[in-house]
Amino acid sequence: EFLPKLRALEGEFGKEIMSEAIEISKLTESNILKRTNVIGKLRNLACDLKVINSNPRWKTFKFDPDKGRVTHGSIFEAKAAITAEKNGITGVLQRADRGFDFVEEVDGMRKYWDVKSAICYSFNELHTLQVTEFIDSINKQLLVNGVEILLDLGSACSKDVKLIKEAVDLLPVSMRQRIAIVESYELFRS
Repeated sequence: EFLPKLRALEGEFGKEIMSEAIEISKLTESNILKRTNVIGKLRNLACDLKVINSNPRWKTFKFDPDKGRVTHGSIFEAKAAITAEKNGITGVLQRADRGFDFVEEVDGMRKYWDVKSAICYSFNELHTLQVTEFIDSINKQLLVNGVEILLDLGSACSKDVKLIKEAVDLLPVSMRQRIAIVESYELFRS
């Protein structure tokens, strides 16, 4: 049952994208049948990779220089950065070398962006987002001089989006001004 569905995805997205999706998901013969909704998750990841890989500059967005590889987290970062560019939230971004996620040139100055993705569900579909801890991590990052936050709510559930926005609204203006919110990924769904 699984293999015909996987072959259909390969027909839709190509073997290269599907191989990359399987590698990022760390799927093996021994764990593939233990995971829930694998085909749906692989399809979503393949959709993301199709868009990310469509532009040579965007393709660099998916690589996490701190981890030395592509991860689920770096895919979320890439989606947030591309969506921010496309929606005019930021200018043209480049992957930062280390320490920050992205860098933007503004009037000859470098503006550093760190992506904070609110992901409600893990790969095994358990609700994992702890809103208080998530907001605390944003507050800590805002203490770093010269960093802006790209707050990625594209994968958050509606109740968590509401709680996060309420918490952000309570931050001092000087901190709120350094947060840009990305809420949807229309570009990534086909």
